[in-house]
Amino acid sequence: MAKPKYCQYPFVAIATFGLSLLVFLRVLLGPVNPSKATAYTFPRAVPLAGWQQLSQTDISLERDSQNYPGQLYRYSQGLDVRIYYLRNTQVEVVDLFKDHITKNYSKPQLSADQRQGIFKTPHQIYLSSCINPPPSPATFTMNQYRNDRNTYIKGRILAWLIGQNSLQDRRCLWTILSMPSDNSDTPKVQENLETAWQQWYQWWKDKYPPE
Repeated sequence: MAKPKYCQYPFVAIATFGLSLLVFLRVLLGPVNPSKATAYTFPRAVPLAGWQQLSQTDISLERDSQNYPGQLYRYSQGLDVRIYYLRNTQVEVVDLFKDHITKNYSKPQLSADQRQGIFKTPHQIYLSSCINPPPSPATFTMNQYRNDRNTYIKGRILAWLIGQNSLQDRRCLWTILSMPSDNSDTPKVQENLETAWQQWYQWWKDKYPPE
């Protein structure tokens, strides 16, 4: 009678048992404590070609009984950029925008990749998205956010097993760029926001806060 496969390959059996034991212990010990997350100080300046930075101000956001730090960067040509460092939360940009910026906006206009949204109000145009930890791209919807977390989970398993981080990196740099508009200049304002966003996005992807 043929031997079971785990008897034929004892190393595989031992490795499987060891991995199962690690997973069991990790689950038993519970999730990594979010309070141990690295404190982060926003940079004083974020350069954008074509705009001169005028000021930088500390801001914050209250959501789900948590206080999230942020910054307001003001530039020439009326460009304002708000950024909030969100942790351990689910991100739906439309809900965030409605709850913390304004409810008075037209239906968001999505980018070609569906990962940034343009919000228009009578006197202001906004571009908003969630900048996620590399290598995950920016996200706009909750489904994108969840799917991307699941896609990149494999690269985090080992660190999770030894308690260095959570299984999913649930962080987001929620960004809101805005410029004034009188409706006659909407295409130009929207083009400027998209240009600024590309620079802003790349700068933060290269300098994302440490976990």
